[in-house]
Amino acid sequence: MKKISILSSQEYRLFIENIKLKIRSAQVKASFSVNAELIRLYWDIGRSVIDRQNKNGWGTSVIEQLCRPLNLILPNR
Repeated sequence: MKKISILSSQEYRLFIENIKLKIRSAQVKASFSVNAELIRLYWDIGRSVIDRQNKNGWGTSVIEQLCRPLNLILPNR
């Protein structure tokens, strides 16, 4: 019985292609999930700032003031 190299078989190549498609699909889904979560976060932060501006009379310069301490603990990468 002749031994067939697994690397040259059509079934193996299709199997690898299928795995690559699954990985890419999972990466896209993960990106969408991360982006959706970040949008919710930014929306919540914006809403909180606006609420405090309305309630406490904060001006528009509050955004710059908020950025300073946040940039110290969460620097841009």
